Amino acid sequence: MEVHNSVIEAEVLLKNYGVVLLKGILDTAQLSLVTRSATQCFSYIEQIIHEQGIEQVSDYLPFYYFFNIRVTSVSLFALDDDQVTHAFEKISHQMLSIVVNSLAYQVLAKIMDSSLLFNLSQSWVRKQYALSHYHPLHTPHSWHQDGALGVRFNPLSDSNNYYTIEPLTPLITCWIPLTDCGRDRPGLQFIRRNLDQLLHYDCLNEVKLRQRFAPDEFWSPEMTLGDVLIFLNGTLHKTYVTETMTQDRMSVELRVMSANKTPQWMNRNVFIPLKE
Repeated sequence: MEVHNSVIEAEVLLKNYGVVLLKGILDTAQLSLVTRSATQCFSYIEQIIHEQGIEQVSDYLPFYYFFNIRVTSVSLFALDDDQVTHAFEKISHQMLSIVVNSLAYQVLAKIMDSSLLFNLSQSWVRKQYALSHYHPLHTPHSWHQDGALGVRFNPLSDSNNYYTIEPLTPLITCWIPLTDCGRDRPGLQFIRRNLDQLLHYDCLNEVKLRQRFAPDEFWSPEMTLGDVLIFLNGTLHKTYVTETMTQDRMSVELRVMSANKTPQWMNRNVFIPLKE
């Protein structure tokens, strides 16, 4: 499921499988600077955890970090405090430049439209630990769909039907590793099928999903710095971490939306135009 230089092939793979891996298309020099900022940010957070305890860490962080203690993530805004280059005013502008000047932008413009926006309020920098490095409250993401963002689920009316009537939130995710991942470091696992409906959360467990989807639809890609995953709002995925992985992973996930299709509940979110 790899694409190197073909927008058309990427579009076909997204329509068929809901996810595509673009190899080596991002500026690694710029990404390395973002990695340095993220490393400093999480080192600071880990120092607070060590000195003050896990329960108090949020009390010592600025509000705009929006630190999520369960999945060890911060807002993209948090990295601005550790900006290591003067070429960009903010990390969000740096990430914008990295994406726009790559094949990823061409793919996004092809499958969406020209009125692309980063939703900065729903974009995150995450640190996924190796199993032996977890702090007491860290929990990796289980199976989910990003299109469930902001959705209020009703109880299932039919236990034989996994799908709900609630519509998917219109967005696409660009997932960018800041370290190599999927082998010695945790990565992501996908179910390669383009789904245009939400599965109810009661059905998002390993046993039920393995019963419903074929073994060859489960996919755990290995990635290096410079790669990017693009996946649709209905694509099922989770954190992929095994006992053989001994190092930690950092990543950025960017939510891309169309200016013509932003839900009303996002009116107070911060957006930045994604354009050349």
